[in-house]
Amino acid sequence: VSKLVSLGVTDVFVQVYREGRTWFQSSSNGYLPGSFDPLATFLQEIAPHSIKVHAWINVFNLHNNSDANILKQFGSEALLVDSQGVSVSEYGLDGESPSKQAQLSRLDTPRFWLDPSNPQVLSFLDSLVQDLLIKYPTLAGLHLDFFRYPYILPIKPSSAFDLGLDFGFSEGARLNFEKVHGPTFERDSHGTWQIKSQRLAWTWDEQKRANLDKFITRFRSSL
Repeated sequence: VSKLVSLGVTDVFVQVYREGRTWFQSSSNGYLPGSFDPLATFLQEIAPHSIKVHAWINVFNLHNNSDANILKQFGSEALLVDSQGVSVSEYGLDGESPSKQAQLSRLDTPRFWLDPSNPQVLSFLDSLVQDLLIKYPTLAGLHLDFFRYPYILPIKPSSAFDLGLDFGFSEGARLNFEKVHGPTFERDSHGTWQIKSQRLAWTWDEQKRANLDKFITRFRSSL
């Protein structure tokens, strides 16, 4: 805090949720051992100096934390599945795909990514945000990082392209989409899920963006 004051800082971003771990009091995600509350202590120490504090949270990425509470609660169904039906949990520590047909493919950021189409995931993250807003009312704002689907390198610009891998193809996501739009997905000779028409591919991409919109709409309405 003394360093921030000496530098004339007006706003500071503190990371309070990363790799599925919290550094604040959270009823949904558990809490660090002991009674020490890093965020509450920091807010108390910085309050006399009129420096605005923004909480920074990594939303959909858990890095390599296989012991994250959200995975203990909801299991592997909380994780993203690629277009070959492979869960991110099967990807290597450096982000490489286990598929022989995708040996050159890499996750842009390993390793565990949550599925934005999963309602339990959205509810869990919503509870985290509510904890921050209710228990720490002096926060000036919340910064959302990794608020997206992962990229597969080389990047596939659209589901309309037959080549390359993509994420978001869990059984639940596919079935829910087909309930509205009819038969959509078929496997090619490599076992990769392909979308039957360009029109459906664009609609599928729009649906994935809408999954992110659901969270940000709930997030904004609670501010």
